[in-house]
Amino acid sequence: MAVRVEERDGNPVWVWHRLYCKRWSCPFCGPIKAAKLCRAITIRAREHELSRFLTLTLDPKKAPRDGDRLLQIRDTWRKFRVYVKRKHGENLSFISVVEAHKNGIPHMHVLVGQYLAQRWVSSTWDRLGGGYIVHIERIPDLNRVGWYLGKYFTKDLILSAGKGVRRYSTSRDIKLFDKSEDSGFKLVNTRLEDVREGAGKMVVNEEWDSLGHLKSFITPGPVDKMKLAPKDREPTEDEIAKHVINWWDNQRGSYFWQKAKPR
Repeated sequence: MAVRVEERDGNPVWVWHRLYCKRWSCPFCGPIKAAKLCRAITIRAREHELSRFLTLTLDPKKAPRDGDRLLQIRDTWRKFRVYVKRKHGENLSFISVVEAHKNGIPHMHVLVGQYLAQRWVSSTWDRLGGGYIVHIERIPDLNRVGWYLGKYFTKDLILSAGKGVRRYSTSRDIKLFDKSEDSGFKLVNTRLEDVREGAGKMVVNEEWDSLGHLKSFITPGPVDKMKLAPKDREPTEDEIAKHVINWWDNQRGSYFWQKAKPR
């Protein structure tokens, strides 16, 4: 878990937050990451006017039986972009997502802004080692790009790629996610539930995740009721305030910080 100190209404409060693994393979974190990626793709597609949807596949006859087919489709896509630049005189703006099929032949779904002739794309992709079958579809209304992409860039599609596979890529002029700033949270090697139990009735603003797990809550300080009051009652407001002020003045930490030290 993690914690940070915020100032609200002139008073310090402690925000306690559960940490998630953020792995694609996690049954909880994976769908959340996929949903965030879908939203980001929708926003950037509208901003950069990526109004054409391109689907590229590998010809099973050209796909290596023992080699890395995902590597092949990515390498072919890299070569294809070079040909696009030679033909149009500029780099191709794009967002691509890899889809792994059960038959082992990967597909690549790409959003682009430039007009690309179907016949030229098909012949070029085939010549570079991809395959002759490609699909291009124009998105008629960018204001409905979210609805349109929802049919294709689903969470199941994004999660279909195996472990360690890079699921998406973009051209250099497109950044799907803004650079994250320092959140101010500090790691604490303690269970969130243990802190919640120790804080007792002082907890406010509890939040729960979609699986019913406690996600975060706020306390007026790094409080442990066992240190503030006898076991048979909750600490008073004066006892809480005294504990918070002492911590705030000397910055030496609390019972939870001491408990969180690695053993």
